[in-house]
Amino acid sequence: FRRINTWYTEVMKVCSEDTPVLVVGNKMDRAKHLPLEDVIQMDEAINLAQELNSAMYMEVSAKEGYGVCEGCSIITTAMLAKRFEKTRAQQDTNISLDNEEDSSCCF
Repeated sequence: FRRINTWYTEVMKVCSEDTPVLVVGNKMDRAKHLPLEDVIQMDEAINLAQELNSAMYMEVSAKEGYGVCEGCSIITTAMLAKRFEKTRAQQDTNISLDNEEDSSCCF
């Protein structure tokens, strides 16, 4: 958690700004066994995710298998949706240009 800003900066060096980001709080199975001051509070993690332009935050426990598959599904779906948006916008631009060419030939 304390190094997430560094990791985020490194990721953004090779990804575009609109790349979906999922902030994952791991080891939630250990939270009940740790002193309260060692546990990152959910609202603190959500605030950090929002600061990083990520609307997505979730908690998982790899040990217990809680949330891992869901996290993979969430980020995959977000990435595919972003790809679809870009492809759709590109197609709309091409259609618009094609229509402009067609209309000019009719005059």
